[in-house]
Amino acid sequence: MSKMPGPLVAALCALTALPTASHADGVSAVFAPDGSFIDTIGIVGDVTMPSGETYVVLEMNAQHMRFYVDPDAIYVMLEADNPIITERTQFRGFWLDQRTIDNTDWPACPTEAFDENGAPYQAHGSLVWANTGLGGNGYELEFYIHLGTCDRKPQDWGIGGAATDDMYENHFRNEQSDETQTFTLTDANGIGFNVDMSQDGTTLAANNGSATLAIYGNCTAFAQQLGWGTWGWANGGFVIDFDTAHFAFPRQDAPIDNGLGCRL
Repeated sequence: MSKMPGPLVAALCALTALPTASHADGVSAVFAPDGSFIDTIGIVGDVTMPSGETYVVLEMNAQHMRFYVDPDAIYVMLEADNPIITERTQFRGFWLDQRTIDNTDWPACPTEAFDENGAPYQAHGSLVWANTGLGGNGYELEFYIHLGTCDRKPQDWGIGGAATDDMYENHFRNEQSDETQTFTLTDANGIGFNVDMSQDGTTLAANNGSATLAIYGNCTAFAQQLGWGTWGWANGGFVIDFDTAHFAFPRQDAPIDNGLGCRL
């Protein structure tokens, strides 16, 4: 992106080079203040609205939400004494739910909001984004997102970045529910994986202890040693991809119930 010269780094994209538990390829896990997992958020790109204002667009696929944030909140110099971080500068923006109003839990607003293409949405509101610190390695930002609905002021909604590393690891370890289904799949290398399906996602643990993978309904994947990746399926089976590893499960159905999403 043209707004990232020299030491300027995107709050999320800067985290792409790091083998951390909660970020890869411009993606960060976001949790509610009570510690429950909301979704992953990633940068789509810069847009200019008809009004002439420029925003960075971020997206939560599973939540069908888009966030329009001041570029100064996202393209940040990762320095411990940066006032944007030390003073927790609040940046304004807005959000949209891309679903029709009868398919979302957000309230219908009396007026519509419009995206950069002029498409109208009834579920929308204001947002506040603030970067609250650097992670222990100096290359991850901690941030929070406050959301408002219609004419209501923004309230605490989500926290992300380095602040969620421990939360995500706990979520990853404890994601099995009382409705867990357990069975075994074998990958293309003949390694068996114990599969645990739950409402939150599916984990695949190699019998030889070489890897424990998790896949989610929004087509993302996670492994503690590999970071974030993606997965998808086709008629010939399903695959799970990371920057440095590839797992193929030929002639087997993807062990997740997400309405046949994530087709390759």
